[in-house]
Amino acid sequence: MTWIVGTVPPFGNSILVSDIRVSWADGTERDCLQKIYKAGDDFLCGFAGSVKLGFVLLDMLAAQLPSKQQQTPLFLANNWIPSLGRRVFQSAPETEKKLGCQLIVAAVHPTENLGDAPWPRTYVWTFTYPDFNPVQCGANEVVGIGNGSAVSTYATALREARCNSSFLKLITHGEVAQAQFLASTMHETVCKTATKGVSPFMQMGILTRGKALLGNYNFTRFQADGSTTKVRVPPVAQDYKTFLDFCRTGNFGSSPAVC
Repeated sequence: MTWIVGTVPPFGNSILVSDIRVSWADGTERDCLQKIYKAGDDFLCGFAGSVKLGFVLLDMLAAQLPSKQQQTPLFLANNWIPSLGRRVFQSAPETEKKLGCQLIVAAVHPTENLGDAPWPRTYVWTFTYPDFNPVQCGANEVVGIGNGSAVSTYATALREARCNSSFLKLITHGEVAQAQFLASTMHETVCKTATKGVSPFMQMGILTRGKALLGNYNFTRFQADGSTTKVRVPPVAQDYKTFLDFCRTGNFGSSPAVC
């Protein structure tokens, strides 16, 4: 069980929120993997399913997107990304195919704004194996990828949060403040549901024109006795080599990993 959820607020930005947990076939689980990355100018990409296939697709997107920037985000999402996903998935080993592969992509249009407003037009799509057909996030909606039925629970919680007037007002403090509000909602939802395979640690991706930010949701918990506890996201693997090193060190490499 893992997930990444994304939404498109009405202020020219896209926000992705993910957990950091990885699972193995023997039931082992660890909070150890970054799942959202920058992928070319004005793009963020996250993955769920096979960790290996996720990184293969991520690396190919990051390597090839710069040469595709003359195409609009809509063209890339409806044509090039599905074609790339199908090619990678079809050529993958059966052991990795069984784990599945999904992408979530946030993009910003290089020139087009939201009507007469000064805010750029942004997007979020999901792509799911084997066809990788795009599902676009609509206005006031939330989309998600991941394993398990609880993904819909987190998407619903995020949808309610993004419609909250407090969330909308936070744009006066910037996109990061909005992302932290959504990450806080996800953290609280995970703690309430206590779903197996889901991490309470959150990471965020924030995208607007000319700016793509990645960050951890760190916070301080205040106890009834007046004491405080700092909650910090633990170190995570940020590339496949580092992830394999982690697996070898912890003896987790006997079976393919899923996130």
